[in-house]
Amino acid sequence: LREARPVLPCLALLTSLPRIEAAGAGLELLRATLAERQPEPEVFALTVDFLLALDAGHPPATRLLQFQLDVLDLLGFSPELEQCGVCGKVAPEDRVALFRASAGAIVCRACGGGALRLTAVTRRTLLAHRAGVEGEVEWPKAVQAEARALVAGMLESVVAARVSSRKQG
Repeated sequence: LREARPVLPCLALLTSLPRIEAAGAGLELLRATLAERQPEPEVFALTVDFLLALDAGHPPATRLLQFQLDVLDLLGFSPELEQCGVCGKVAPEDRVALFRASAGAIVCRACGGGALRLTAVTRRTLLAHRAGVEGEVEWPKAVQAEARALVAGMLESVVAARVSSRKQG
């Protein structure tokens, strides 16, 4: 590389520590989940949109969670939030569901449940995000906390699976 010129400098992003932290966490997600030297144009476009949204002043905590969920979705690790990942039983929309990160899905009590409790509000929020029908509003703190726990569990499972496959290969 002999020369470079920033096309989208995102200077406003640098004026806020929460935005900088969200950007750093988003980029750390990419480092942990993507294979080196593999082009991922959809993930790149998503990353540019994420950084531009932070630069434009969108709520950093919510925007980071949305980005993390979108990256997991693009990589084929979208969490199943509507039916049991073991037996396929549809979960009632207005009830708490138990999420098992190792299954990447909610799991009904009959199948053993999961460690993470997701309220109906959180499930609706996450499903609305996946469908692209929610706006750029900040998610309630309780939804953010549950979504952060879901993303952390999913990332732990995804990274563990990638490390395991690298050792076998």
